[in-house]
Amino acid sequence: MRIHPKPKPSALTRALAALALGGLAFAAAPAHATAAASASAGPLEFEVVDLRPDDGQAASYRVDRGTWRPLGSGPFVSGTHGIVEHWDASQEMRHTYESDEDDAFLAPVAIEKSGAGHSSSASASETGLKVSTSLSSAGSSMASAGTWIGFYPGEVPDGYFGLELAPHSQLTVSFDAVVRISDGGLTDGANENASAMVDFTFEPVEPGAGSGPHWQRLAVSSGRDGLSEVQQKKQRMSLTILNDSDTFMHGSLDIDLVTLANVGISPAPEPGTWALMLAGLGGLAAVARRRRG
Repeated sequence: MRIHPKPKPSALTRALAALALGGLAFAAAPAHATAAASASAGPLEFEVVDLRPDDGQAASYRVDRGTWRPLGSGPFVSGTHGIVEHWDASQEMRHTYESDEDDAFLAPVAIEKSGAGHSSSASASETGLKVSTSLSSAGSSMASAGTWIGFYPGEVPDGYFGLELAPHSQLTVSFDAVVRISDGGLTDGANENASAMVDFTFEPVEPGAGSGPHWQRLAVSSGRDGLSEVQQKKQRMSLTILNDSDTFMHGSLDIDLVTLANVGISPAPEPGTWALMLAGLGGLAAVARRRRG
């Protein structure tokens, strides 16, 4: 596995970090305030069904874990990342960032970071992905892990097939997902909170290809002022694509996990704060992927 050196935060990363926080200012957090979140996904299971069992061609699929970039530049068409970030309560909004990444689908990565009042970790392997974040001092912490594989019609080199489905085959990808949050002593539910999310996308690449539903999300978030809270959700996430044509079809698969903890933040945000925060976190994940380029 190739470990990349710690990158220096770019101007874009700093802007996205500010977006993720929604422009909020930090205030001193009570000593007893805590927020924690975790998420897991896996292991992945692949099930193929023959749509025409009497046509003499067996249903099948295959997954290419090699690395390749379209036209030799830009983001890798497949990869895995783990990211942990922390913003403390200083006026400078001091920001730390650590990542581990690999250029193959479901590759092993692991990263963790801890300090006074905060701890975060993110990992991926053949058995799935896990992230966790805990916070007991004023600030914000985030952990993210993701793995993906894609295909660019017309630009693929010889030998690369990405995620490929044989003619007259249906492929279902499934895994067990768990999201959990806990908090205590938080007094501003709109700003002080814990959240965890698993996103799953699976879809055909070629235009006009048939498919079943191809996006799911499992999420949980705290926000009851002054009350200790524990929430956990479990779900069997399962998506299907089908190929009822006479040619091979290619698919795109993406799994992303994010946890976030906020403690000691004021004042109350504008109504769009949560949407801004999620947009910022999505942008940070995209930046992590582009850094491999």
